[in-house]
Amino acid sequence: MNILKKIMMFTFCMVLISSSASAMETKILNFSVSDDTSDVINGYQRFLEMVFGETGYGISIAKEPIKRGIHGVATGTKDGIVLLPAYVAEKSEKIVTVPVPLAKIEVVVYTKGQTFAVNGPESLKPYKIAFLRGYPATEKITTGLDRRMVDSLDSLFAMLQAGRVDAALVLKRESIRFLKANPQFAGFTMLETPLLTVPLHLLLNKKHEALIPRIQPVMKQKIADGTLKELLMPYVVK
Repeated sequence: MNILKKIMMFTFCMVLISSSASAMETKILNFSVSDDTSDVINGYQRFLEMVFGETGYGISIAKEPIKRGIHGVATGTKDGIVLLPAYVAEKSEKIVTVPVPLAKIEVVVYTKGQTFAVNGPESLKPYKIAFLRGYPATEKITTGLDRRMVDSLDSLFAMLQAGRVDAALVLKRESIRFLKANPQFAGFTMLETPLLTVPLHLLLNKKHEALIPRIQPVMKQKIADGTLKELLMPYVVK
């Protein structure tokens, strides 16, 4: 083999080694999600793996308390946090929102058989209400009302069952899942109109802002073609 062929063979081998090394060094983005999130996060993780995979990134998602996750994104120890309202990003110049909504939460009103028209927080003025601690949007819109904050769904529905409050405010999917698993709590009426509807997004540390125009069209396309819906189907609460 002459010298030119040896050089060409060496160069070809180095390209292969370099390509293999690059493939092995896929950048992993570390996201967090609330430790209260159900198994539905498995569907969202697969969706985001597909989305970011098209831009050459991998992802991991770890459950942790919301405040810790937000602090991690703001300080850069986490790359992002999944399924939070956009207003969270507005509180920190280090956090940006991917504007494509991934889901929505609905805060609904439960009573013990009583019915009335839900038309914003004003419609709750005549009643004693309770809701879970740690939901800023619910706390904000109920300021000035006769309200109680509790630490668990057990406490919330026990108060309603005992007649200590007239209405319980709770996330719709969370409440359906809880009541299905706890048949000792029964006889409640979920009023038809949600009190509050909030879109949920993927939030990123600002250092990843340049990724947004790359992933946004992919997310939109995979939502429009039903990919996300199909991935979430096994986790739908019925």
